[in-house]
Amino acid sequence: MISVNYENISGFDEVWQKRLEEVMEYGLSLLGQTEKFEINLSFVSSEEIRELNKTHRGNDRPTDVLSFPCHDFMIGEVVDKSFLEYALNFNPETGCFMLGDIVICTDVASTQAKELGHSFEQEVLRLSIHSFLHCFGYDHIEDDDYEAMKKMEDEIIVKFDYITE
Repeated sequence: MISVNYENISGFDEVWQKRLEEVMEYGLSLLGQTEKFEINLSFVSSEEIRELNKTHRGNDRPTDVLSFPCHDFMIGEVVDKSFLEYALNFNPETGCFMLGDIVICTDVASTQAKELGHSFEQEVLRLSIHSFLHCFGYDHIEDDDYEAMKKMEDEIIVKFDYITE
């Protein structure tokens, strides 16, 4: 189960929110995760994400999405509430494992959607999946890492026709 805390979500209806949560739930199942998870999802402007990108990654330019994981996962690592190493990541109010933060730039996502020939909502879903996987240790710096991440993204995307329509 995943609980998504949204910030600046204007323009996204409940159907879209349900789809996003459904996609992440499926991602959790593919990753073998059985605990309850919580993630924050924020939508920001080009200027806001440029500043975040500059501060946290040293890149003084806007980007489409940034991930801020709360735990340094290894690919394949499964959260178990009984293990002490995970204790600080559980929200005592919700009982959910705090996965991290996803920050999406609506300006860049909109431009990319047009360039790729799909809807803004589809692009946001794709970026959410990408960032969600970063929170579980996936990356794309090396070719092998890129292939593993792309394979997992594709497994999630092909399950949902509203992402590929």
